[in-house]
Parts: sequence; structure tokens; C-alpha cells
Amino acid sequence: MISTATVVLATDSADPSGVGRHMLTLAAALARADGAPAPRLLFPAHAPGRALVAEAAARGLDAATVRRDGWPAALAGARLVHVHAGIGWEGHGIAAAARRAGAAVVRTEHLPWLITCPDQRAAYAAMVGGVDAVITVSRAAAHGWRPVLATMPGPRLPMACIPNGIEPPERPAARPAGDAPTILCVARFTPQKNHRTLISALARLRRRHPRVRLALVGSGPEQAAIRARAARLGVSDAVDFLGNRADVPALMAAADVAVLPSNFEGLPLVVLEAMALGTPVVATRIGGVVEALGPDHPWLVAPGCARAGGCAGRRAGRPGSPGRHRAGAARAFRRFLYRNPHGRRHRPALRRRPARQTKDRPHDDTAGIHRRGRHRAPPLWRA
Repeated sequence: MISTATVVLATDSADPSGVGRHMLTLAAALARADGAPAPRLLFPAHAPGRALVAEAAARGLDAATVRRDGWPAALAGARLVHVHAGIGWEGHGIAAAARRAGAAVVRTEHLPWLITCPDQRAAYAAMVGGVDAVITVSRAAAHGWRPVLATMPGPRLPMACIPNGIEPPERPAARPAGDAPTILCVARFTPQKNHRTLISALARLRRRHPRVRLALVGSGPEQAAIRARAARLGVSDAVDFLGNRADVPALMAAADVAVLPSNFEGLPLVVLEAMALGTPVVATRIGGVVEALGPDHPWLVAPGCARAGGCAGRRAGRPGSPGRHRAGAARAFRRFLYRNPHGRRHRPALRRRPARQTKDRPHDDTAGIHRRGRHRAPPLWRA
């Protein structure tokens, strides 16, 4: 049997890249904030999960992997289980095992509501009947989850929007002057991240800036298709497929522009990391991306628009303005941190068991969430 802590953060995601990094940051932040032992971290027993356990150990955090049938034993004795779901159909087994163990269950939904299959929707409704509270990572996601949760059977769930946070990385040395202009994208190769449009935008950009290069960090099922697309559009010589890397901050600090062409997101960590390093960001105008960068960010483009993406990349990487662009990114990040102190907002959600609300009472705390530029604690828990 795996020994457990009172509070457990757990995921069963097939590839918990951003979700896993969020969990590591949250566990460390909670320990620092309360002066208590950090929550225990549980990941699936696969290669990405083992890598996260190794990273947790290096940071002095308590973590372990769990086999698919091992969740009941892993959660025995836990008082509260915080499930982190990369998408709505993840975490069902963890929630059921936690409920059978007598623990309170909180779910963080890291993406917007995306379920369209009736069977999957029914499965989610059955699972969420045993959940005590739901957290979303952006206000845009909360606006999507609110009406969905209102249709679920049983008492209404307490719900709060608690944006993701990061540990600001130290800024590495910048790349040598005179290197070819570099665009960096850190994302899994999946339809969500929309590398197809990024390759098309690169082809347009290269017509005016033939020296520009695109560095792609990550892996995933669409990598071969993206390689083939780059070859068809004649830009293979300008694209570097770097795989999964441990030195992303150094790569990001050295890049002229960071880009995220996603079709949908919750609140992507890569955007926050780029802001923290002062790297200009070109991204799609979606959900939590706008909340992080601000609605007046000059390089937000419509999803799937290669022409706009190429133009924005050209403006963001224009010679003679890197200092101004980096200063703007740093200001945006300071604004985000001021509004969204990470860790502190989770503490009320991890102290007492949440009380479900009756159907005629409000079930979320997404309206009026900002007070004078900073969050107030969500009323997830009652004495």
C-alpha cells in the first residue's frame, strides 16, 4: 500500500505535461504558504508520470506513481483529494476511489467544457455527483462550466475560478547577437495546439524574412504530420523539432518571439512563462490567453488565421524594438501576478470540507471575482 498524506493532488492524465507542472507548483506553494508539509502528489504509472515524480523528488516534494487499478490503495486515509483533469473525461476513477475512501473531492478543470458525446456527458454527470467542489483556471472557462454544472443532477456545486500560477524562472543569458531570428513554440503535437496553422504562418513570414527559424518543443501524435506539412510548404529547412526539453526557460529567453496557436486553452503555462521572461508572445485570442496577456495585447490573432499569425510574428520580432517588447511582456506579467496570487487562493479550498448548495442558491464565485485589482478568497468551504 502507498502511504498517503492528508491532502492529495492527483491526476490520471495520459500526458499530464502542463497539468503536472501546475500540480508541482501548487504543492510547493501550499507548503510555503501554510508552513505545513506539502500535499502528496500522485501521477499515473507511465513515462511522463515517472518523470514528474523524479522532478518532484528533486524539489523535495512527496510524490509517487499509481497503476490504473491502484487508486483505492493510494488514496486510503486521505482527507481531501484534489483531482486535476486535463479534459472532462479524465479523473473519474480517482474521484470514485476518493469518495469510497471517505475523502472530500475537489476537481480542477484545466480546459473549457469540451464534451459533446452524450455517453461521455452522462459519465461526467455520474462522476460529478460525488464531487464536492469544482475549480476552473480562467474566467472564460468558468463561463462555460457554469451552465453545464447547473444541468447536473443533485445539489449545485460550489465553483470558483483560480487562475494557474508559475514559479517565475530565472532569466538565462540571452542568445548571441546576430543569430537568425527565432520563433519558439512549446506545445504538444495535438489538434488542440494547431501546429498546422503555425507552419502556414511560417511559410508566409519567410517570404519577407527568409532567415527566420521556428523551434518546436514537445512531442505528440501529430508530429509526423507536421513534419510532412513543413516539407510540402517548403519550410523544412527552417523548422527545428527539438522534442521534450528540460531547458525551456533558456530556449524561451533566447527566442525573439514565443507563439501559441491553440484552438482552445484554459490558462496556458507557456504564456505565463514567456511573460515572466520578457519574451514577446503571439497567441490566439481565446479564453485564458486573453486574460493573461490582456485584451489590448497587440499580437492576439484569430484561431486558424495563418495570414494574421504571420503578420503578428513579423511585428513582434521587428528589429529595433526588442527592449520595448520585453518591457511590455514584463509589465503584463506583473499585472497578472498582482491580480492572481497563486497558492493563497487555493488554501481556503484545502482546509474544510465543502458544503454543496441547494439548487436555488448561487453555485459559483466567478462574478465580481476581482476587488480593487486582487482576488478575494472563493467561498468553497463552510465551517
